[in-house]
Amino acid sequence: MSRSKKKTVKSSRPARWWRLVWLTALKLALVILLALVVYFIYLDSKITSTFSGQKWQVPAQIYGRSLALFPGKYLTQANLILELEQLQYRRSNEVTGPGQFSVNGGSVTIFRRSFTFVDGEQSAERFSVEFNRTGISRIVRQGKSSDFARLEPQLIEHLVSPHQEDRELVRLELVPELLKETLLLVEDRDFYQHRGVSPLSVLRAFWVNLSAGRTVQGGSTLTQQLAKNMYLTHDRTLWRKVNEAFIALVLDFRFSKDQILEAYLNEIYLRPKPCYGSTWLRFSQPLLFW
Repeated sequence: MSRSKKKTVKSSRPARWWRLVWLTALKLALVILLALVVYFIYLDSKITSTFSGQKWQVPAQIYGRSLALFPGKYLTQANLILELEQLQYRRSNEVTGPGQFSVNGGSVTIFRRSFTFVDGEQSAERFSVEFNRTGISRIVRQGKSSDFARLEPQLIEHLVSPHQEDRELVRLELVPELLKETLLLVEDRDFYQHRGVSPLSVLRAFWVNLSAGRTVQGGSTLTQQLAKNMYLTHDRTLWRKVNEAFIALVLDFRFSKDQILEAYLNEIYLRPKPCYGSTWLRFSQPLLFW
């Protein structure tokens, strides 16, 4: 009788131990899950507010006065040419695009650039200014006389941020298709299919690096790269990588793919010189549109 009781006590001890282990593991898992939920809520509120608002500090631009042109205004032809040269207009025999002008006798033909004036956006337009001894005699626009025209004001100064960034934000629709296609092909060909993090890319990069015996390929998606550049440091730590994945998931959940791609193009480093995002696009457009 006593032996059977001892066996029952001995057999019940492992069961109680395993039950304690499972209960402890379950409680620990619930605590970790709760912590992750709270952390995701924190990331969501922080990232959504900054990404939806002003993501970059765009420099304030100070302009001079815009030159108003009208018949009867006292302005010599030489003074108008000097004004155009100060605005960096290019003199040409044939005026074919914005930023060009030509001189033919007592007439100056101008292709004015588009500009946002006080009274609204004004598109690029071509017009001619004719002169006599007293100043402007006539303004011709599309073969008809006009009573008013003006040039855009001259940029005097940029008030840049403490980081000395001179940014000009570019909308996604202005980015050449060739650049977008090449970027996605090289950096993240599954960008429009994954949810911010691509497990297949991580596994593929792990296998390639393991086969090579060194790091030759990264598994970060384009969204993860944006998360790293906008919100994190470049430290190579496991916690930074985990944070990068969390932020990428939040970005992909809250914003469209086109919004993320546009932010990436305005943020990421794109050329050897210290030039980022849309600043590179602004200087490279003649090459990209070939």
